[in-house]
Amino acid sequence: MLSTAVPVQVWAHRPAIALSWLRTLEEMHVNGLLDARLRELVRLKIAAITACRACQLARKTDTVSEDDVA
Repeated sequence: MLSTAVPVQVWAHRPAIALSWLRTLEEMHVNGLLDARLRELVRLKIAAITACRACQLARKTDTVSEDDVA
């Protein structure tokens, strides 16, 4: 779920951009410097700052507990 439809609207007109973006995200997650737990904590902090409710509720790893989030 996205908090805005703008990326999907852009991707609909420029599928090559969507593929490039998805490859970039995959590269960051596969070969990134942060371990999964720290990456999840950073992602959740960004979700809180941007007030993205869907991102705040989603969990990408089991290594972060609700106590960690609180």
